[in-house]
This record gives sequence, C-alpha cells and structure tokens, in this order.
Amino acid sequence: MLYRGFSEGFVMFSRNKLTACFEGVMLAALVFLVCSGVVPLLFVPARAQTPLFSVTLTVSSSNQVRQQYAKDLANDMIAEGINAKLMVVNFDQLFNREFFMKSAQGATYANGGYDMGFIGWGFTSPVPDFRSNLYGAQASFAPAGNNWALYNNLDVNGLFDQLYSSTDTAKQISMMRQVQKIVFRDKPYNYVYEAVDAVPRDQKWMAWGGKDVYSVLTFPDVQQWSGGDQLTFAEAARATNFNPVQTSSSNSFYSLYIYGAIMYSGAGLQDADARSLSFYPALATSIQSSPDALDWTVKIRQGVLFQSGVEVTADDFVWTQWAMTNPKSASAGLGGNIEILGNVVDFTFLDGTMKTIDNRASASEVTRHGSWKAVDKYTFQFHLPAAYAFTKQTYAAFSPLPKHILEKYAPETWNNIPFSTASQPTTYTWDTSKYGGSGSYTVVGPVGAGPYYLESYDSAKGTATLKKFHQYWNATGLEALGRFTVETYQVMWIDGRNAAIDALKSGKVDVLDSNYGLAQSEGELRLLGLNVVSVPELGWQEQGFNMKHPVFGTGAETPLGKSEPSKAAEAARHVRTAISHLIRRDHIVNDLLGGSAYPLATCIGPGWGAWYDPDLIPDTYDLGAAADELRAAGYNPLVTATASVTSTVVSTTTSTIQPTTSVGLTTTGGNRQSTTLSSTQTETITQPFSLGQSSLMVVAAVVLAAVVVGLLLVYRSRSKKSGSKPST
Repeated sequence: MLYRGFSEGFVMFSRNKLTACFEGVMLAALVFLVCSGVVPLLFVPARAQTPLFSVTLTVSSSNQVRQQYAKDLANDMIAEGINAKLMVVNFDQLFNREFFMKSAQGATYANGGYDMGFIGWGFTSPVPDFRSNLYGAQASFAPAGNNWALYNNLDVNGLFDQLYSSTDTAKQISMMRQVQKIVFRDKPYNYVYEAVDAVPRDQKWMAWGGKDVYSVLTFPDVQQWSGGDQLTFAEAARATNFNPVQTSSSNSFYSLYIYGAIMYSGAGLQDADARSLSFYPALATSIQSSPDALDWTVKIRQGVLFQSGVEVTADDFVWTQWAMTNPKSASAGLGGNIEILGNVVDFTFLDGTMKTIDNRASASEVTRHGSWKAVDKYTFQFHLPAAYAFTKQTYAAFSPLPKHILEKYAPETWNNIPFSTASQPTTYTWDTSKYGGSGSYTVVGPVGAGPYYLESYDSAKGTATLKKFHQYWNATGLEALGRFTVETYQVMWIDGRNAAIDALKSGKVDVLDSNYGLAQSEGELRLLGLNVVSVPELGWQEQGFNMKHPVFGTGAETPLGKSEPSKAAEAARHVRTAISHLIRRDHIVNDLLGGSAYPLATCIGPGWGAWYDPDLIPDTYDLGAAADELRAAGYNPLVTATASVTSTVVSTTTSTIQPTTSVGLTTTGGNRQSTTLSSTQTETITQPFSLGQSSLMVVAAVVLAAVVVGLLLVYRSRSKKSGSKPST
C-alpha cells in the first residue's frame, strides 16, 4: 500500500510537473516576445533615422559651466533627431572660428568657420553701446566688428541710427527696447544668462574707501585700494599678450588685469568711479562739443608723465586713435571706429604732418569723413561725420599710448614686439629734442601713464609683478585720502577654483578673480572669514548662429525653404527658436550657478537698469515646443509631444579637447569675454535615445504577448475540465 500510494502520488506529481513545464515554456515565450519587442525600443538610438540636419557646436575648453550647458543642448538636439556634434577647443581656436579670423566670412564649421557657438561678453565701461554686436554693416560684422552672427535687420539698423544720433536718454531707452523685441523674435543669438559676480578678498582690504566696493568695470584700479603694501590677485586664466590696441591675442580680462594697471586705470581722459559707475575727469581738464555733437575739443592736464618720464601731450591722444583706426594694428575695435569716426579719417600732429586712414571697402563706397588734430601741446580736437550719443563716455574718455615708443614699430608687428610679449627687458630710446625726457628707458613689457609698471613677467607660470609708479599724476591726491598704499601688485594665475580658494585661505593671495564663478559659494566663503563683494555683471552669455548657415541661417536647406523659397528665412527663424527652447536656462541659473545669475531673453539684463525690458520673458525649456518649431520649418522631429527633461543615455561619442592657452575677449567700447583655463581632457557628448520611433514594433510585441497569454489560458481551462489537480 505504501508503495502503491507512493506510486500513485508519483504519477499524479508527474502529470502536474508536465503541466507546470508547459506553462513555464509558454511564460518564457511571453517574456521573450515582450522583451524582444519592447526592450530594443529603449535602446534605439535617435540617429537610427536620417537626421533632420547636421550641425557642429563649438565651445571654449576653459569655461566649465558653458561647456556643461553646451553639452546639454547638444544632447537635447540629438533627442529631437538633429545630428549635433560638440567640439571643445581652446579660446584662441574658438575666436578664430567664430570671428572668421582664418576663414571666409560666413564660413561654416566644415570650411574653417562655425555653425553654432558659445561666448560671453562683459563691459569695461558703463556705456550701453550694443550696436557693434547687432548692427548689419560690414564694419560691424566679424572679423572687423562684434556681430559674429552676421545678423542684418533693416529695422534694427534704422533704430540704431536714430538712437545714436539722439542725446535724449528716454528716447534712446525706448528705441533700444524696440531693438530688443526684434532681436528676441529673430534670435540671431540665444541669450542665456547675466551673471552675478562674487569677489572674495581678505578682510583687510578696502577699495575707494569702502569694504564692499568692487567693480569688474574698473579693476585693476589698485591705486584706489588700501590695507597693505602688497596685493596679490589670482586670475582664472593666464594672460597671453599685452598689446594695448586690444587684438585677438590681448583682448581679455586676464591680460587687462596686468596691462590695465599700466596703461588704462586712472590714466584716461575720464575714468569711471567703481561706487557709482559714473565718470569723473582724470587727464582731461575740459571737454566741450558743438551743439550738433559733431565737433569736440579736449584739453588735458599738464605734467602728466608716462612711466618712461616723457610728458603726455595731445599728440599721444591723436596718435592713439590713429593706431586704433589703422587696420594693420588689427584692433578688435576697428569696426566701431569705422562706424563712428568715419571710413576716411585724417590725423594731424603737432609738427604739422597728417596721416589719412582710408577704411572704405572700395573706392565707390560713400565717404564719411572724420578728423583728429593736435591743436597745441595740451589741446586736441576731433570731428565726427555723424553724431554719436555716447561720444563723451568713449572718445573723450580713452587713455593715451606712448607715441615716442610705438611709432618706431610697424603696427602689424605690435603683437610680437617685447612691448606686447613682455618676453625680456627692453631699452626704448627716443629723440629728446622732440619728446623730452632722458632719451632711454628700460622696462619689461608695455609703457603707459598708469599707476604701475611691469617689473617682471613669467609667461610659463602666468605670474606678473608690478611696482608702484611714484610719478603717477594723481599719486599725491590718492595718498592724501589714505589710498594708493600698494607698492607691489602681483597677478598670479591659479588653475581651478578650489586651488584659488585654498590660496586665499592660506594667505598666498589676497583677492580672487570674479571669473572663478564663486557666487554660489558665497556663504561658504563668508564662513571662512573672507569679505565677499557681490556685484551684478554688465554682460551676458550667448549662443550664436552663423546666419549664413543654410539651415538656421538662410533657411534655404530646410524642407520649408526648399518647397517655398520665399519662406526660407521664416523656416530658419523657427529652427533658431526651437534651439532656444532646448536651452535649460533655469537649470543653468539655479543648479549650475547656484542662483547667482538671471536668465535672459536678450543681451540686456537687470544689471542695466532702465535699459532692461522686463516684459521680454526668456523662452522656457520645452522639448515639445522645440519640436513644434521644427515641424513649422518642415521637419519631422523625434519628439512628438512635450517630453520629460530627462533622457535615457546608453552610449556616447567623444571629441578631444585640444591643449588650452585660454584667453578672454575684450572689445573697444567696453565688451570683454571671460573664460577659465582647464587642462587637456576628453569631453564626452552623451546621446539620448528615443522611445517614439518604432511604434509598429510595440504593436507587434503586444499582439504576440496577447496570443501567448490566450493560448496559456485555453490550456489551463482544458486542464481543469479533465480533472487534473495538484497532488496532496
């Protein structure tokens, strides 16, 4: 009985086991079918379909925040179905591409120019002069000017013409707001944010008589500082050149932190007060203009000396403008000079000689004549071909170059002479019967009329040591106020924010460069006992488009542009707007920058006061809205509805970052770009994957799964009818 019972139990167990095995096989088949149909959908790259179009984005290797949001943008463009590649290069390479320094104007990335790029602008003067960035004239287009998108809108041009011929501030503001609305609609640039700078320094230092005074616009105003006899400033990238006409090599914050104290700070006709950003007379004793603002007369102080011991005269100011307007000097401000001073300008010196600069594109171009003349040793005059609203704050506020030194060198060589490279001590000589002084002067690097001279410069370490110029014209006045206490001003390149903070904590340096991006660490820095000065930055970060690009520039290669050529420009604008919706402005401001910035709709942020238009709201980050804009241009993007911000990442492509020798960008009239140096590295561009492109596979998988489930249920039903049951 025992055996029989065991035997019957075994028979019953065997039947149940066969049933379970069949069910297991059916379930395995179900799992296989579902996984084979659905799981691949999670791993289908967005590029599996033909890309909407291809584009290369360029960004500087020296600004980590900018790199991050450029990478995020590239990822989201890929998610929409665009073949987007991100190239990370050093700033010199970036500048050469985005400003067409070594390519034809308007060349795409494949031809040595750029497709889409990223850059930042900062101002060195509180003058709301934005024309050179947006005006549609050859003199304003890169490489001569700052309009690197090559944007040209006739309405914008007309508004600028009216704005800069008016001296009515209310009318200027009204017209500038109209410009902002048009530019916001056209989007030749997608503006990202306006930063709030944090400048930590040792508690002992005061500037302009206050503990909490600092301005990016006026630094290095070291002559206005007090608290010690040696001030060491840590800069975020290494200076590369000290050419004072501000070429692509010297046009940076990092160079300016050094040669600014030699050439510019406290050495202009007028200077800006860091406390109010208002102008006060410096080397000028009188500035007068005709009622129509075309003719200006400037008188200068007597007895002002260059560090060489030669007196500054009217000739130096006239010669400085000749140098800045001479295309051979390759000044970054050439475009602005042509627009404002004229395309043909005469320069007359004290000895009666006259030099004429003809910057016309061709002999047939209409002449706009201007002139500069040294009337006597301490007076010069200039005539403008048309009124310019900000003449007093610009062309009656600049600093002189030493004619007695630089006139011996051809302008095209200035970038490479010891005056600009500071490669070795150099003895300069001149005609004492003409210029006075001792006839010779030995120094490292540039010579100016500022409060400091360069004693030494170590280009490998990025360290400059400057000494107080005791014959500086305003030394006595500043010392009577308890300022100008710094005898030695040192600028030291420290790579990386953490290393810079450590150097400040240890007392190795006294002040940190605002370009370290320390605003989000303000609380932590204060806990360390440091004084942190927070100031809004008069500048912006932008993503620019090459307006000659056939997709988002002219629109000729968009589907809509091909089918209806008259709508090509409209199609291009839709593409640019789509990309604006892919910029994560709130994430950049709140997460990457810790809230220390304002998201921007245009280049003018809250820091500009009345010039800012609060009614213009930045585009939101919205993948669905971006897709709608792409569809309006005739494309079929991968995103079919408003999608989650987060994309699944399952593979990468890489691009190698070149070794960096980063600089920033400064432009005449005030703009300058800033970066932070990083070491050689590899930048990974993640490619998100799409869930929406294989819906037929989804349907097939669901149908197959349903069939398997149905068969399984039928089998189980039949098993129940035949009396099969588990053994007890």
